[in-house]
Amino acid sequence: MRKSKSLAVGFLLGTLVAGGALGFSLDRVLTRPACDASTDRQAVRAYMASKLQLSPLQRAQVDSLLDIRHRELSKIVAPVRPQLDSVREATRVQIKRLLDPGQQQRFQDWVDESKKEEARQQ
Repeated sequence: MRKSKSLAVGFLLGTLVAGGALGFSLDRVLTRPACDASTDRQAVRAYMASKLQLSPLQRAQVDSLLDIRHRELSKIVAPVRPQLDSVREATRVQIKRLLDPGQQQRFQDWVDESKKEEARQQ
């Protein structure tokens, strides 16, 4: 009785984690903006400078601060990058299983485009 209860709880927890990961991934896929300004650092910086009406000096200072932040975050993320990539790839496989062949191709095209954009930014 105790073993079956533990197994059921483990299954529910696993389902919760998998569902959360899938839901998060689908949210990112389906709510991605039409333009890639949100992932293009230069476009985001230009938008911020325009929205805040930054002077050239302020923009240079903000850019420097954001460069420092990016370097610091890269150092923090580097040790867990392989794990993050593994979770991302596993989620992509799960998403592809839900799609018909035409959707799978469009999804793969989107993934390939995302990988190119990520490589370009690094």
